[in-house]
Amino acid sequence: IKRIVTNPNILAVLGGIILLFTGIRLPETLSIAFNDVGSMVGPISMIITGMIVGGMRLKNMTENPRVWLVLLFRMVVCSGTAVAFVALAGIPYRIASGHSIVMISLLSAIAPSASNINQVAIIYNKDEKYASAINVLSTLSCIVTMPLWVMVSSAMGISNFLPSVVTGLA
Repeated sequence: IKRIVTNPNILAVLGGIILLFTGIRLPETLSIAFNDVGSMVGPISMIITGMIVGGMRLKNMTENPRVWLVLLFRMVVCSGTAVAFVALAGIPYRIASGHSIVMISLLSAIAPSASNINQVAIIYNKDEKYASAINVLSTLSCIVTMPLWVMVSSAMGISNFLPSVVTGLA
């Protein structure tokens, strides 16, 4: 429990919650520094993923059956469960701007695994190549699964996202 409570990520979240509810503002220099560090997280994650994947062959990424099981679970089962739950609960019709809020939530639920799984695997001396394979293949699978889930959710009346995208392209 001590390791969990003293984890820098947990401490940062607690600090953020305190700042949010107390209304305390950080000095501008700290705010700018935190903003700059925060904007580097995505690119650094991609660089680390690229370094790990650069040393792998595509065949090595696809030959582990557990990678495919994780992809099936993450990109189909979890995403489908999220879409079904939202459809059955009728959430888009219960709140103002419900369709937009639900679509934003669904897009995050059907997104690929985060790039930071590679870094966590490295920190805890786990199989970073396995984590990278999941990251890369889930990102590639989103080319098919994200448009599919958006079409399904639009067809079920969960969101009006698809018509706005189509009219935006026209």
